[in-house]
Amino acid sequence: MRNRYKGTCRGCGVFVPAGEGFYEGGWVFCTEPVGLDHTPYSLGLMNGCAPTEKRANLFPNKSHVCLSVFNSVLGTTFVSAAEIYSAHFAEHKASLPTAEEIAANKAKSDALNKEFRKQQHKELQQLKEKNICPRCHGEGGSSAWLATGWTCHRCFGSGKYFN
Repeated sequence: MRNRYKGTCRGCGVFVPAGEGFYEGGWVFCTEPVGLDHTPYSLGLMNGCAPTEKRANLFPNKSHVCLSVFNSVLGTTFVSAAEIYSAHFAEHKASLPTAEEIAANKAKSDALNKEFRKQQHKELQQLKEKNICPRCHGEGGSSAWLATGWTCHRCFGSGKYFN
């Protein structure tokens, strides 16, 4: 937003007269402000990609700085904050998995789930052949069920396989 207030630039400390610079978040900036949380990953300032301490060391106690300070500290040549945000969006989009990767992961997950279900079915069949209750494994009850009556509700305490 265009600045209506005079004051010292939050980023570089230069005096900004009323009507010049930018005003954002209660702060005056000499040039367009840059939100440090929306910078490209490659610059290493994002919270998820680099320690917050690195950002704190480069820009102490600041979440926004003026574009001129941002460029001078990081050695970049961005012309506007929109260009910085576009670079961030492009890097983020490039890091997303492709449709082929998603399909491969789903196929792998489906195969693992099918194998797990097959193993569970095999174990249930073994318990059925041995005439053992699959819930209590032949115990008929457990001290863990003491509050609800101690007895297995599937086999009614017999420990035998019961449909």
